[in-house]
Amino acid sequence: MTNSLNKLGHAAAFIALVVIAGGLGFFSYKAGQPSPGEQAEPLATAASFELPDMNGNRVRGEDFRGQWLLLNFWATWCPPCVEEMPLLEKISGQYPSLTVVGLALDDKAAVSDFIRRLPVTFPLLIAEANGSQIARQYGNNAGALPFTALVNPDGIIVRRWLGPLKAGEIDGQLAEHLR
Repeated sequence: MTNSLNKLGHAAAFIALVVIAGGLGFFSYKAGQPSPGEQAEPLATAASFELPDMNGNRVRGEDFRGQWLLLNFWATWCPPCVEEMPLLEKISGQYPSLTVVGLALDDKAAVSDFIRRLPVTFPLLIAEANGSQIARQYGNNAGALPFTALVNPDGIIVRRWLGPLKAGEIDGQLAEHLR
């Protein structure tokens, strides 16, 4: 019994640490973001990457040039990431001029198990541990998940979100950029 309580205490402490670190990262990141009504300047050129999709095909970031891209960094072990998957699925069908891509900081087996439980139709790329480095190149200096970047057809990052997407906020931002 004591061993079980000890394990539970360690798990609770770990979860608290993750929540605190994520919160600090989120608030430091949000401090540098424009207010909702403020026009954002182009943030940076989208970083190059090459990763396998769920079928083992190599996908390059440059493959999305010429189209709007919503690149979502996520993991199966991240509850807010899992929570926003239905919204990303909705967005992928709602905006024909937008390509939604999930970049998983997981291995293929974990992602395969995940999509058996919660199917998605948009492409999922397997980044494993390299995903953290790619996320930093897209502006996620906090290292927290989920993280999403909106990239225009010229390969310029025009908006970033750290933390789970909110339907009203993302719809407004996408409508503004995709008009």
